[in-house]
Amino acid sequence: DLENLRANLGSVDHTRQPHAVEKALAAVIEQAESELREKADVVLHSVLNNAVTTLPDINDKRASTREPSEASAYTRGSSLAAMGGDRMKMNDPEVAARGRGHLESIYGVSKPKESSQSRGMGPNMKKASGKRVRKKTTDPGSIIPAKYRNDPGSTVPISESDAQKGGIFELVNRGFLDADADLTAALPLAMMSTGAVNMHEWHEQFIKSTTYVSPLGFDLSNLKMDVPDKPVKRPKSPPKPIETREVMSTVMLGQVDQEVEAIVSPIKEPEPAEAARTYAEIMDEFSLHQFIIRKGKTLETPEFQSFSRAHQSRWGRISELVRCLEGVMQQYGVPIAYVDGKNIAQLAEDELEAPSLEELLACLVNENQVRGLVKVPGRRFISVNAETTAAIVLQSAWRMYSQRKSFARLVVRNNACVHIQRRFRVWSATRALRKRVHQLRSERLVEWRARQEEFKLAWPSMQQERRVVIHLPSFSADELQRESLPSMSQWQNRQLSRLLDVADPNVDVLFVLAAPLPDEVRDYYTKLLTVAGVPNASQRFRFIVPENYDRLRRTHSLATVLLYSPRALKRIKTFVGDRPAYVLPNLVGADDVRVSMKLQIPLLGSEDRISALFSSKSGCKRLFAAAQVNMPPAAYDIYSDDDCFQALTRLVIRYPLVRRWLFKLDDEFGGRGHVSFDMATLTCQQRIQAFNEQYPDAAEQIDDDEEVAEAAEDLRLMVKKELATKVPKKAVMASATVYRTWGEFIRAFSKSGGVIEACPSVVKASPSANVFIAPDGGVELVSTQEQLFGIPFVCAATLCPMTSLPAGAVKAAALSIGNVCYSKGVVGHIGIDFVVFVDDATKNLRLWAVDLNLRMTSSCCGFKLFSFLTKQGSFDTKTGTYHTGLANALEGAEAEDPKQTERAFCHVDMLANPKMSEVQHTAFFNLCRLRGVSFDLKLMMGTAFKLIDSFVCGAVGMISIQPTREKALSSMCEALDFIRRDVGIYPASMQKDMDWGYAEYNLSLIHI
Repeated sequence: DLENLRANLGSVDHTRQPHAVEKALAAVIEQAESELREKADVVLHSVLNNAVTTLPDINDKRASTREPSEASAYTRGSSLAAMGGDRMKMNDPEVAARGRGHLESIYGVSKPKESSQSRGMGPNMKKASGKRVRKKTTDPGSIIPAKYRNDPGSTVPISESDAQKGGIFELVNRGFLDADADLTAALPLAMMSTGAVNMHEWHEQFIKSTTYVSPLGFDLSNLKMDVPDKPVKRPKSPPKPIETREVMSTVMLGQVDQEVEAIVSPIKEPEPAEAARTYAEIMDEFSLHQFIIRKGKTLETPEFQSFSRAHQSRWGRISELVRCLEGVMQQYGVPIAYVDGKNIAQLAEDELEAPSLEELLACLVNENQVRGLVKVPGRRFISVNAETTAAIVLQSAWRMYSQRKSFARLVVRNNACVHIQRRFRVWSATRALRKRVHQLRSERLVEWRARQEEFKLAWPSMQQERRVVIHLPSFSADELQRESLPSMSQWQNRQLSRLLDVADPNVDVLFVLAAPLPDEVRDYYTKLLTVAGVPNASQRFRFIVPENYDRLRRTHSLATVLLYSPRALKRIKTFVGDRPAYVLPNLVGADDVRVSMKLQIPLLGSEDRISALFSSKSGCKRLFAAAQVNMPPAAYDIYSDDDCFQALTRLVIRYPLVRRWLFKLDDEFGGRGHVSFDMATLTCQQRIQAFNEQYPDAAEQIDDDEEVAEAAEDLRLMVKKELATKVPKKAVMASATVYRTWGEFIRAFSKSGGVIEACPSVVKASPSANVFIAPDGGVELVSTQEQLFGIPFVCAATLCPMTSLPAGAVKAAALSIGNVCYSKGVVGHIGIDFVVFVDDATKNLRLWAVDLNLRMTSSCCGFKLFSFLTKQGSFDTKTGTYHTGLANALEGAEAEDPKQTERAFCHVDMLANPKMSEVQHTAFFNLCRLRGVSFDLKLMMGTAFKLIDSFVCGAVGMISIQPTREKALSSMCEALDFIRRDVGIYPASMQKDMDWGYAEYNLSLIHI
């Protein structure tokens, strides 16, 4: 600055500016004084806060005997060579005297006076004389005045006497100095320093630290002094003023500064001093950069100018934030706000997003005061532009409301569009998937039909070859019917007599089971085949259980479980190999056809749609009508409650002589969906009889004569009203365990459809016929038998031969129905149920066909067992009798006497007795042997059992074979009496509470 002043003095015009030189000199002097003052403060602060620590190693034995005076003298002028190896001893009087003098000259510590009496604990020391003082020997310190005690913020003055009386320790204890005050400046040679105690963890407190020991011993040449050679730059914060508590240390330090300089400062050449910094530079470095915004305007204070210089590189973004703060302060009428420049600079680092109000308020020093004003409601409307602000708020609120309303409508429309598009895509994908599935199924169905045609052509030759018959006794009925069965697995395993097909030497049987069979059941059938003379019986049949039978629902049909069991399908293919084979189903369903497709083996049955169409009660009426066989008056294809009563009204008026009407569900079986209604409960029969007598040709005149039409309509309405009232109350359920009330029955009737047909008042017999329709069109009558009913419409047993009417009538009707079935695409085993009664008008026997089963019936399985036990005899379709296979089976019998070889049987397909579950397999057959309940293979007579599962299931099948039907029936009754007497039965009240679908068979057959 002086050089610049000297250079500019020559260019000054003294005439125009006479006092320019004086003003320039005064400015330079003033600036120099201020800078020198600041520099002096910095230097003084550096000297006060820098000390020298020259502590020797605690492990150095030489250092432990060296006095401070020796170290001081050694440090000031002695060299290492002059010292040599001599060591001063503490007991040297000269050394001690010199040290005492040095301590007294520097620190003012005088030698203590020697006591006249020596004290100590050594052996030569004398014991001190005198009395023990039990009182306190120290005086209490002076009490701080009350005005300083009551005012915590006041500064307590420290007198020189207080400072010299007790020292620093007394000042701290009495409260003159704070507990956390820095006392380093009060210690002369910085032998110690104050600070917070380092609290070590528990696991670190007892670890011994190793002190560094120099290999050269304690030598000042190995020490590094803490005092630097060059002046140390002070931190950016301005120097703290020297308080009163530092006066003593400052005075003491002034006394010894020359000694310190002599100890730590080596003799060097003087270095040029650094140039003094300007006030602006010091301000930029040490300033807090806190500026003021007053009434929405930033004050141009030195702090703000220093802040702008320090952040010049980012001032663009910072100025935007400052303007935002000014706008906020002006909007809310904040009189004054103190801004922290550091927070503003930190917020300015994000240059992309606009700052929020919370972020701006966080940059204020007096944030709490300003935030309180900002949160006052209506505060922003008292500013200078209050009206403009209010208008802006109103406009923004209206725009927000209108835009939110528009956005809400847009969201609703967008969601609707998304939903419509999603549903359309789902519908489109589902449609494409269905189309693809339909296409694949159509292709597979075409292939399957082609395979079926090849099977029809190869059927005659296949009967002469060795082949495999795959029995799949799947009950593929509706799921509701399957759920109503108490034990689905036992129900599907009850046709185990299909295994007896191995009696044909060209047939190997593969039986698919719904559940694993116990070993005793397998051994039973193996022994039965072996005793009957079947060669290599154990290798000729195989049981296969789907591996997923226990993973799927128990109500799934066997075909469905097999379809989802790939291992079982693979085992079937392996067993079949290259041999001809076909699948023999039970009730054909969609999954039975898919299993045939999967195995690529033909199915000895019709398609599932044909089976579902003609196996219903309405479908069989069409077949009976096409076959021109007698059937009862009926109305079918009824699918509503109103149609049911409309059809019943027409039938009642048209057939007044029918005393009982029967309601049948289309998809039920075994008489479970039968409900009967007796006309004796109606009171309108006389009106019906009078109408028929008055208008005998009403059916022909009703279209031409209005009087007849009106009378017929009145009669119809009256009859319908009475039927709608009486039928729900007087109808009798055939199986009350399935449909308990009329309401349940009529709901199922309306859902699946049904039939209403006439039922004879007195039924003489109920014969049935089993017909086999070959794939090539051949129709064969397998057997005829009579059905025995324990309860109405529920078959309990079959009795063969049939004697209720000539066998030719049943044969003709059965073959006629079989031919019609083949023309409709039905192949395989079918069962036809008839009813025989006496016509009241002609007093002759009449035969009605009442039901059709497109499957292998239980009576057909019983006939297979009967034929196997009688050495594969022959059935005479003309007479309905059966003869054994060996004419000379009996000893001494004449071959020309047919009565000797004639056999009859009584078969119970499934006898459900819960008491059987308490009997072991071996114990039961031993008991049968003792009671004479057995079968003689040589005479081919006796009683045999057909096992369905283990006795735990409580069900078993039975067959009694005798020369005549009376003896067969008697033998069956004896076997039932044996079970009732030796095994036992539950009371009827207990059986009603138990979930056994056919436990009533037991009660009914016992009383046959």
